[in-house]
Amino acid sequence: MKRNQQSGFTLIELMIVVAIIGILAAIAIPSYMDYTKKAKVSELILATAPAKLAVSEYIVSNGDAPDTGRANAGFSNVQTTIVSSIDWDGDKIVAVGTANVEGLTITLTPNTSAGMGSVQWDCASAPPDKQRLAPATCR
Repeated sequence: MKRNQQSGFTLIELMIVVAIIGILAAIAIPSYMDYTKKAKVSELILATAPAKLAVSEYIVSNGDAPDTGRANAGFSNVQTTIVSSIDWDGDKIVAVGTANVEGLTITLTPNTSAGMGSVQWDCASAPPDKQRLAPATCR
């Protein structure tokens, strides 16, 4: 007499698989959210390129930094869903992010000590609890 053997997974095996998937999802989703915010911060930094170029040209041409204000520095304000404002305060470019990047502020300070005719940009970010979103060079 032949017995029919059933094949497949038992209920406990399926429950274990579902539990493992749930644990992995609980870990992966917050990491993914931070990853997408970090990608958005790159847009914030990229949006400062026209300001960096304008200020760099002014410094190289005139030997000194422009006065306070975007118009004096030679660039206009950029506002997007990521960028709240970009301003020149006479010493540094301050880019403020929207709620999409948790209000992260990126500060770019020109450094002309590298030599005549070149401007290096030092990067910093604030507030401290949001610095995890900034690139490593801005922390």
